[in-house]
Amino acid sequence: MFNKVFIVIAITVFLVGCTAGPASVQAKYQPLFRFADVASYGLYNRNEAFNDYQSLSDAFRNDIELAIERTMDEKGYQFKDQEQADVILTYYWLKQDMREFKAYNHGINFCSYCLNHSSSNSKADRLKIRPNTLIIDALNRKTKRSVWRSYYPLTIKEKENSQQTQAKIRQAVTIMLDKFGKNK
Repeated sequence: MFNKVFIVIAITVFLVGCTAGPASVQAKYQPLFRFADVASYGLYNRNEAFNDYQSLSDAFRNDIELAIERTMDEKGYQFKDQEQADVILTYYWLKQDMREFKAYNHGINFCSYCLNHSSSNSKADRLKIRPNTLIIDALNRKTKRSVWRSYYPLTIKEKENSQQTQAKIRQAVTIMLDKFGKNK
């Protein structure tokens, strides 16, 4: 009797786990920003103060930036120097340290209330960012203020090789940037 109950419980847990869909991507945007006018993007150079907000290996930064460039190119946006680009894309991988994340938010002038949630068009929705999350922001080049933010879970395990890591980053970035400019 005990074995049958255990098997039923195990099967139920397995089925519930399988039916839970993939993590959903979240995005917020500044409704006054004219995303329809965005044709180009840039990234901060490696020697910029932006890179001081988080210590990431050059290899990890390369993986993220390459994924951003590929995805934006596929979407038809042109890469330009940060001084000529319509928006500057930044990224942050929240591992555990919320203090660093707060410094990053301050550095990009992030205002959660200033952005509308893309699914509900409501400012009341708050971003629920947890550890092991990749964040991408689009900054207004002139004001250096975040006008768009997306985030998606990204867990990298120590035992994963570089190809597995790159694939996870590419998938996360592609899913996140699919929301970019959808509020045109």
